[in-house]
Parts: sequence; structure tokens; C-alpha cells
Amino acid sequence: MRLLIAFLLGLIIGGVAMLYLPKPSRDDFGAQLKQQTAALQAEIKSDCFLTVKSGNAPARLEVELPIAPDQFSGLWPLTEGRRVFKRRCRIPIAGGLTAELDVYEGGRAGLQVVEVEFSSESQARLFTPPPWFGQEVTHDTRYANAELAG
Repeated sequence: MRLLIAFLLGLIIGGVAMLYLPKPSRDDFGAQLKQQTAALQAEIKSDCFLTVKSGNAPARLEVELPIAPDQFSGLWPLTEGRRVFKRRCRIPIAGGLTAELDVYEGGRAGLQVVEVEFSSESQARLFTPPPWFGQEVTHDTRYANAELAG
């Protein structure tokens, strides 16, 4: 019931398309394209990013670079077969943190994953998730977006 209430409150609900570029020969770096659409008070806003990631959860380097929509469109064909589509809801939780609830669409329909970003590893270690978070999957690579896109 709590998830339903969070959606009904209309807390910044948006769509996210994550598109993964083929990995280079080194296994520790990956890049993704992301087009994020948010519906805020009847205004549709769409932003495009190129995100470079290194390392694995829970601690990793992540740099998000804004790109123009035509750059996004030019890179789109490179992501064929490596795409994830989901709805995202940002939910305020205790400690001034925000939970990002991702509800997957398409071939992953029905899958729901919650993420929380922390300012430090110690903050992450001290975090006690609310019961509605469900099973901890931080270290389970099957739930990494790059894996879900494959």
C-alpha cells in the first residue's frame, strides 16, 4: 500500500530510457546514454545525458554529462539490443534521503528496484532501509541496469 500512496502523491514521476553502449576492452568502465523525461505540473521536460561509470556498487565513480538531443539521436543506433525503459518515482525518506523507485517496462515489466544515493560509504553502512524496500540486491549483478539491458 505504501508504494501505491507514493505514486498517487505525484512525487516527480518520470520516464527514463537507459541505453548502454558496447563496453570497451577494459571491463571496469562502461558508458550509457540516458534520456530522462519528467512530468512536473503538466510541463514535460526531457534531458539527455552521456554517463560514464567505473567500479561497482555500492561505491563507484559516475560522471553524467549533458548532451544535446541530436547527439543522443546520433548515438541511439549504437545501443541496439542494450536498452532499458522504466518509470522513476522519487520518494523522500528518513534522514533527508531520497529513494528512487524504478518500475521497469517492456521485457522487464513487473520488476521494481529501489535505490538510494549516499554522500559517503559510512552513511550507506548506517542506513536502515524501510521494510517496503524488500530484498537487498546491491551486490547482485543480475539487477545492475547494464545487465538488465542485455
